[in-house]
Amino acid sequence: MKLTRALLFVKDLDRMAVFYGDILGFSAIAETRTDIWIEFETGGARLALHAIPAGIAERVEVNSPPRPRENNPLKLIFEVDNLAAEREKLEALGVPTRPHAWGACDAVDPEGNIFQLLPIREPDPIAPPSPAAAVPITPAKVPPQSPGR
Repeated sequence: MKLTRALLFVKDLDRMAVFYGDILGFSAIAETRTDIWIEFETGGARLALHAIPAGIAERVEVNSPPRPRENNPLKLIFEVDNLAAEREKLEALGVPTRPHAWGACDAVDPEGNIFQLLPIREPDPIAPPSPAAAVPITPAKVPPQSPGR
């Protein structure tokens, strides 16, 4: 199994396409563009934006500046070469950000979706070098419970 796309449902597809393309710098994949859909190359899995139906969009409130959707169970995380420079760029463009003590930074897109910027880290020396070299996980052998316990 391989993750190929992350999808965000959006109220204003054009506005969000400008944000993820022009502001964050992801490359739009022109042949994927329709009236309700667009995909971006992100350097890993593609990011897809899907316009929500008009009847639902009417009930979705988007504030300016955007109110972070703190209860969203999903957060996109993007690795960056220079976290301080990316944060400074976003703030200069009016994108709300919130740094974290552990070395990451949350930011908010125009519809309130929170995403995170994380500095590129050195490869984990313990992790296998590739999925092909990974050792399969086998269930632990748990001894049976002793009687009376």
